[in-house]
Amino acid sequence: MSATGTARDHVDPAALGQLFTDAHTTYGFQDTPVSDETLHTIYDVMRLAPTSLNAQPLRINRHSFGRLNGAIQVGYFIIAARAAGLDVGPMAGFDNAAVDAEFFADSAFRSLVVANLGYAAADGQQPRNPRLEPHQVFTIVNS
Repeated sequence: MSATGTARDHVDPAALGQLFTDAHTTYGFQDTPVSDETLHTIYDVMRLAPTSLNAQPLRINRHSFGRLNGAIQVGYFIIAARAAGLDVGPMAGFDNAAVDAEFFADSAFRSLVVANLGYAAADGQQPRNPRLEPHQVFTIVNS
């Protein structure tokens, strides 16, 4: 339901494929630059996505709440990038201290994730690993 109480249409299957079912983490990219216009479009789409307590998107601070909200925004950023036709290679487990020293030394911002953006090379993606089934993920609580 929308804010007006009316039912929303479902996203068409092609869009679901682009955003989720056909999407893969990309490890290799073409030598094709991503335009500033495309990056601005991604931000314009994802900045309006809902967040906890309507917090400003992609604000990252040292507080754990900020990291959680930042993680939510990373998900929206990836979806917005895929919706713009880009492939994404998000990375965790990188050297946060080195990234922070290089890019955020004079600020209170700290890195949460690194993401490659671009257009996948022909051999830039690997087959998807098996995923859990719904019964392995959901716990239904009836009140």
